Amino acid sequence: MDPGDLSTYRPFTDLKSSVMQTWIGIGGGGFTDPGSPTITTWSDMCSSATSRAAFISSLEDFMTTWGFQGVDLDWEYPAVASRGGQPYDTANFVSLVQEMRASWGSRFGISISMYVPYF
Repeated sequence: MDPGDLSTYRPFTDLKSSVMQTWIGIGGGGFTDPGSPTITTWSDMCSSATSRAAFISSLEDFMTTWGFQGVDLDWEYPAVASRGGQPYDTANFVSLVQEMRASWGSRFGISISMYVPYF
């Protein structure tokens, strides 16, 4: 996150209307590029119920503070070793989304972007 982005959040979320929602995207293809300091962030965060719960709580606080209505989780390469992945990532990612929905109910939207390579 670039600290300069903070000044754009409120003007963006103020655009929400009955026909448009404002969501935040987290991650992206470059997030797990080899050599990136965030290469194992998704895998590490999803690896335990405790770290998933901390993420869910923090994300809820963030979205409430800034007025976001949903989140797109953009972890494009779960379980891909060359992208910092572990074999258990896919199951842990499913757990994350299930736990988010259980925690939030219908207060926030959730979408995912994921690339699953065929080997």
